[in-house]
Amino acid sequence: MGTATQTQYSWKFAAHGYRLTPNGEEVLRSLENASEAIDNILSRLHGDIVDVDELVIQAALSGQLGSVPTTTRGLEELEGPTFLTAPTSQVQVLRDITGNSTCTGTYDNFVTLLRNRYATIRKIVAGTIIQTDISDIEKIAPNVEFSIIGMVMERHQSKAGNLVVSIEDLTGMEKVIVMKSSDAFSNAETILTDEVLGMVCSKGRKGGTFVRRIIRPDVPHMKPVVGQGAAAAISDLHVGSNTFVSGAWDQFLAWVNGELEDGGLSEKLKYVVIAGDLVDGVGVYPGQEAELEIRDIYEQYERVGEYLKEIPDSIQVVISPGNHDFVRQAEPQPSLRSELQDIIGKRPNYTYVGSPARLMIGGIEWILYHGRSLDEIMMKIPGATYAKPAEAMVELLRRRHLSPIYGTRAGVAPEAEDYLMIDRPPAVIHSGHVHTVGFCRYREVTLINSGAWQSQTEFQKKMNLQPTPGIVPYLDMETMKIRRLIFA
Repeated sequence: MGTATQTQYSWKFAAHGYRLTPNGEEVLRSLENASEAIDNILSRLHGDIVDVDELVIQAALSGQLGSVPTTTRGLEELEGPTFLTAPTSQVQVLRDITGNSTCTGTYDNFVTLLRNRYATIRKIVAGTIIQTDISDIEKIAPNVEFSIIGMVMERHQSKAGNLVVSIEDLTGMEKVIVMKSSDAFSNAETILTDEVLGMVCSKGRKGGTFVRRIIRPDVPHMKPVVGQGAAAAISDLHVGSNTFVSGAWDQFLAWVNGELEDGGLSEKLKYVVIAGDLVDGVGVYPGQEAELEIRDIYEQYERVGEYLKEIPDSIQVVISPGNHDFVRQAEPQPSLRSELQDIIGKRPNYTYVGSPARLMIGGIEWILYHGRSLDEIMMKIPGATYAKPAEAMVELLRRRHLSPIYGTRAGVAPEAEDYLMIDRPPAVIHSGHVHTVGFCRYREVTLINSGAWQSQTEFQKKMNLQPTPGIVPYLDMETMKIRRLIFA
């Protein structure tokens, strides 16, 4: 029988981004050489597995990990490249609010939404806390080190420069202190209201609760995955604006149709994925009318249809909305309504989805989200900047939520479940909204912000925002490498 303690078992898996379940613990304790078995299991785990239970352990040890249900196991072992599903040129919608909205805007709806968010993220955080007991706030005991998991209600800096955070769980609220001299302080400076996180704490001699460590629900380290074909990630066309860069768009269409020399890139193109703001809209902000070339919302969508029909039928086009589109502004946003789809066109190669939407594209999972919450991240996170939008997207991923700050510019529709949670990490997250191109890879999740097709507006000039129009991130899903294609 193995001699390792339960904490040592759990720690080995937690160090690699996995959570060992109680029945998985029992299986390991029954083995003669548990340490060797753990090394063997860890070498075979892959993808977005989070819970390592009895079934996963038995499958790993027998070399049959492919038999684990997809609810537990995110990847399939195939000869050659690793795909999330069998490669297909079709787009599969996995999760989308469209046609599934049940909220009526009542108080109970909001309570249900926030409790759903708290419960889901709490479970993720709890799986990474192994060195201390997790305590309900109402049961915090003196003179011991403990952990709490809660939703941040408020934070402020004291006169001494320490950070005071009010955190709440289902049993009560506690004010905790992060000392300026603490190792946790730099992490605490990025705390956002409404995010769910864990804290390792201790009681001071005079009764204060002091934070020693902050634990976020961060994504585990993922095994790299590959897919099939290539995708052009675009957003923020703002058709109808007098700053729409039509020349760059014409060049893009020429490339999509194989009319430009590009070393074979367009031949691999299978998908054009649009992350919202197809049109500039009407009445979106004061004085907008002076900046419109097309002042009728329906005519704007007619022009979008004319532009998109130039994309060959062989290329799948995914279309989601943004805050300038004629759709519900509260998130999650449903897809463009049928009337607008009719205007743009309902071609067989078009897939209309809401924002956010979880999709299977080229055999790997994507989350498509317009990105309105990024404005708040830029304002609240020290060092976040519009010039580096992908780094701001990392902050969303670390919190496992696409819009962690509740009730700000990005209004929230109180659905029964929180569609903005990143409960299962995808291979790709694609956003737009901020009009600057950026991409990075964080723990093997590819993050893309796709810029815009609108040059600098008067508002952006006043805010000193420099957009990067006419630049397209091109993702080769067979290698997961990204390059910028410049059409401006």
